[in-house]
Amino acid sequence: MRIIPVPTKVANTIDFKISTLGNEYVINYWALGLQKPKYYRSNNEITYHSSVKTKEKLKPGIIHEKSQNSVCINYQYSFPKVTDIRVNTEFPLPLLKLSINQKSGKTYTKKNDHVIFNFDDESKTPINTVEIYIASKQYDEKFIEKWPFFDLLWEVSTIDYLVKGPELSPQFLQRLDNGLVLCEMDASFPQFNLISKFYFDENFTENTISFYENFDYVSILASTRIQLIDELTKEPRSPLAPAFVFDLSRQQNQGYPKKEIAVWNKFFNDSLNKIDRLGIHRTGFYIPQS
Repeated sequence: MRIIPVPTKVANTIDFKISTLGNEYVINYWALGLQKPKYYRSNNEITYHSSVKTKEKLKPGIIHEKSQNSVCINYQYSFPKVTDIRVNTEFPLPLLKLSINQKSGKTYTKKNDHVIFNFDDESKTPINTVEIYIASKQYDEKFIEKWPFFDLLWEVSTIDYLVKGPELSPQFLQRLDNGLVLCEMDASFPQFNLISKFYFDENFTENTISFYENFDYVSILASTRIQLIDELTKEPRSPLAPAFVFDLSRQQNQGYPKKEIAVWNKFFNDSLNKIDRLGIHRTGFYIPQS
């Protein structure tokens, strides 16, 4: 599979072409809280478009399959409700999840401008799945300092928390036991950075590309309830509250602008109310403190 970033006319956004190179994939599309995904098969090009405003009308972000013959271009299906891929994003944004059950028989010719993810890399194996996220050029230690509890939940969860709710993923625990990391910065592009999470997932019997209705991606993590506990005694050191409450409280103590904190506080509280109404199972987290 080949992923090609495509600049857009809209400031700070980028689209993607996803080429299957003629190989057949199962295409899954998960919506928030859905028990089973929408399901298709394809060996055509897939495009991820950020939203566009035309003639005072907003066309929302969308993913669709693109097939072309000598007469016209056809769009066989579409996945709405995906968030814009913004290169100045505050948080890492998920693009897709790729699971490989059977390798392609085609010979790949490497080019100098290609960034390769190698499933046979001995430092990563055994793996059959990679999640791909887009992060801004400012994603660094400052982000972790600004959003430490969000970052912690993001580090230990797989992308499926969008469906099942955040959880301490077995993939994270397995790699932790082996002294390995779940995610790493894979590439730096002029406009953005690429982060991948990779692991073995036994639930795939076919080559699969999974997309997620990721509009609520940031919200469901940031609104996960956590409690700080003493590392030794396990006694509570804080009330149970959404992770964003702890992060915004830290930002207030560190002198971040009050207006910025108020904007994020309203956004996350509105999101929390919406997600709670959906009744999705949500695991809480105890966060040990020394």
